[in-house]
Order: sequence, then structure tokens, then C-alpha cells
Amino acid sequence: MEKNNGSNLSKESVNDKLTILYLLKSIDSEVTEIRLIQLLLDNRLMNYFAASAAIDDLAAQKLIFAAEVNGRKAYEISRKGEETLESLRSNMPPVSKNIIDMRCHEIKDHIKKETEIYADYFPESETQYLVKCRIKEGITPLFELNITVGTREDAASMCRNWEEKSGKIYTDIIKNLLD
Repeated sequence: MEKNNGSNLSKESVNDKLTILYLLKSIDSEVTEIRLIQLLLDNRLMNYFAASAAIDDLAAQKLIFAAEVNGRKAYEISRKGEETLESLRSNMPPVSKNIIDMRCHEIKDHIKKETEIYADYFPESETQYLVKCRIKEGITPLFELNITVGTREDAASMCRNWEEKSGKIYTDIIKNLLD
């Protein structure tokens, strides 16, 4: 890992970064910044400020990369991050590694459930946004809906509503189509 402003990184800072890299590698999926920090806090791996600083440093060093998912920043480990983790894995705190290893399946399942309901929007022009709503079961799409709306606010609202009410909306549509 690189030096921070010319001074040596603290051992704790390096441990925090290795923990995040290991968590992202273990999950093997995009994780929103909010969810990543929540996982670190829930498992008592680090505090909010340490997590946030480590994530920012890892992104700046290109050890993780960010993508936009549902209008939120989501992270994945980069190839450079995987190489760094592999070379420094022996320096990782065993307690953090054990916690992640023990909870990894549970964490993956929780993230999978979150990603089964998907909604996002994309600008098509200055006055049109395409809203994509989807329900998946594993890798199989159960339902997809694409709608064009006139404002970014409407698109964002539809995404929020889909995430909150997708079960009812899906049921109502299927019921109406079968009647």
C-alpha cells in the first residue's frame, strides 16, 4: 500500500484496508458504500470514520473501484487490489479474517436478497429517463419493466417505490394480466 502524504501508514490503517479488501474479495459482488460500511460496523471490524477513510484511500489507490448502482456508489475489489491482498494477506489481522470467513455465507445471502429486486434509471435525453425495474430469482429474471418518464425526480421516485413496493406491484400486474 502506498504512503499517505509522505508519512508511514499506521498499522491500524493498513489492517483496515486489508480487511476491506478481504471482505470485498470474499463477497465477490458489488457492494454499495452504505452496505459496505454497515457490514464493517455490524461485524465490529472498524468504526465508521476508519471505514470511510479506508474506502476513500483504497479507491484513490485504485485497489477498489466504484460503479453507480441504483444511483448509489458501489465498490468491487480491482485486480490491483486482489494482487495487493494476496501479497499482504499474511499481515491481515486473524480476528478480522475469521469473522469474515464465518459470516461470509450469511453476508452473501443478504446481499443476494438485496440484489434480487433491482431498479435504476438512465438518461435518454434531457427530457426523458428510462426506468428499469426487475425482479430476479437467482440468475433467472422473473419480471422486467421498462418505463420512460419525463424527469429525473420521477425516475428516482419510481426506483424508490419499486424497491419498497415491488412485491405488491408485481402481484397486481400479474393478477390484472391473468384476469
